[in-house]
Amino acid sequence: MPENSILGILSDLIGAIQHFGERITVQRQLMVILLIILLAWFLTGAFWFLIGRRVVGWAGSRLHGRKRVLARYTMSIVKNTLFPVLVLFALSYTMQAFVSRGWHIGLLSGSISLFWAVLAYRLLLGLLYGRLDKQAARRYHYRFLAPLMIILVLGWMFNHLIPIRRLASVEVWNGFSKPVTLGAVFIATVGFYFWFDGSGVAQDIARFAIKPFTKVHPGALEAGLIIGRYILIAVGIYIVFAVLGFDSTTLAFLTAGLSVGIGFGLKEVIGNLISGVLLLVDQSLRPGDVVSVEGKIGTVRHVGIRATIVNTLNNVDVVVPNQTFLTSAVTTYSKGDQPVRMLIPVETSDAHTPHEVREAMLSVAQEHPLVVTEPKPEVFYISTGDTSRKYELAVWYEDPLKTVPLHSDLYYKIFDEFSKYGINPATPQRDLNINAISLGNGSTATAD
Repeated sequence: MPENSILGILSDLIGAIQHFGERITVQRQLMVILLIILLAWFLTGAFWFLIGRRVVGWAGSRLHGRKRVLARYTMSIVKNTLFPVLVLFALSYTMQAFVSRGWHIGLLSGSISLFWAVLAYRLLLGLLYGRLDKQAARRYHYRFLAPLMIILVLGWMFNHLIPIRRLASVEVWNGFSKPVTLGAVFIATVGFYFWFDGSGVAQDIARFAIKPFTKVHPGALEAGLIIGRYILIAVGIYIVFAVLGFDSTTLAFLTAGLSVGIGFGLKEVIGNLISGVLLLVDQSLRPGDVVSVEGKIGTVRHVGIRATIVNTLNNVDVVVPNQTFLTSAVTTYSKGDQPVRMLIPVETSDAHTPHEVREAMLSVAQEHPLVVTEPKPEVFYISTGDTSRKYELAVWYEDPLKTVPLHSDLYYKIFDEFSKYGINPATPQRDLNINAISLGNGSTATAD
């Protein structure tokens, strides 16, 4: 059986586990490590149940401003780091006791190194949960840091049984220009996952570091960061192909297959990807822009490579395919610095002169805080009906997100102003004609 075959590795792994299990020195160290972990876990839970929660409640009710923020940071760090700190103290004293008795401490020494890494991991979690909101912190925790820590622990365990280098050199396929090893598969899958998600973490860190010190438009900054992230992803894909040993022939084969896939089912996906790149490059749409898509006004929250997320006035995120912004008419309110205009149609009775109506409507517009003074509000006389007159009040305002509230508020104020001036709205009139109908017996009936 070849030494680096999968069966050979499994056989050696089973043998190493049996050998470890039969050694009294290993059993003694494993038992002590397990007891220390259980005791530290119990003490941490008891501390937080008896003391930690009360301190957090007291700080939330008694402290304010920077003191409250500092207390939240401190308790978040204590909550996340107390367990590994207790384990490290206990392991250190236990290792000294083992040395004094002349016992082996190899597993204890390795455990100390591992729990230093756990302490750094938990400290970072404490800072995250203390600084960010819970949803954002959980994203970094469960999508990046926790999987990374699991890989580190598993690598530490396997390295004590079988050298990682030997495990990584196992050949799983020989179909490309060079044999594909287990290590290459690991890099192409798990490694690329961390590269992909890590590019998002790097984007957030760069935004946090750059934004307070630059005067660049937030939308332009976000677009640049997104482009930078996708450049990193493209580099990661190139590294994956290189690690797997893809040659020019293999790439040509994959390109041909991808072309067929695009022709049959991926046309829309590729179209959205290309549209996303164009939107990011020419910055025709940026995060923070106010747009109207399919009659819904909202703020662009995120421009992705496939779709754009628009947050509507109802605080609902709508995922819009990127092709929509290039192939259909989309109204953008925030591309320029000029205010936008709103028309308010009003119909009144013809019993009032147009000058009275104009004066009342202008007084409403001029007193409203959201209506700008330049350009000035105007009232247009549209038409005259049989018993009514139609007008349009034109006002200019700067915040497109206030369109619906401003539209409604102006109608309310116009109603109040008309009541003060005695101006009545138009009321439709209907004429009822009564005709006599002969019934044939000398009597008559009426009908409308």
